[in-house]
Amino acid sequence: MPTKEFQDTVQHFSFFLLDKGRKPSTIKRYAYDIEDFGQWLQKSKKLPLRNIWTTLSKEDYEEYFNDWGSITLPSS
Repeated sequence: MPTKEFQDTVQHFSFFLLDKGRKPSTIKRYAYDIEDFGQWLQKSKKLPLRNIWTTLSKEDYEEYFNDWGSITLPSS
């Protein structure tokens, strides 16, 4: 489970989007994506205990997107 700081980020961002008038479905999708990133950080052993957003590098984000892009989706 991601750190409290990470969970707080998701919650604060959700409130921010709500204040901006975003639809609940949009907020839910964004929250899901951020939580997925947190799980990836944890599995990759890259989740710092604090100062998450200032500790991560551009390369960390690139690695996440490269890993995410390598997932094979079932054909429909």
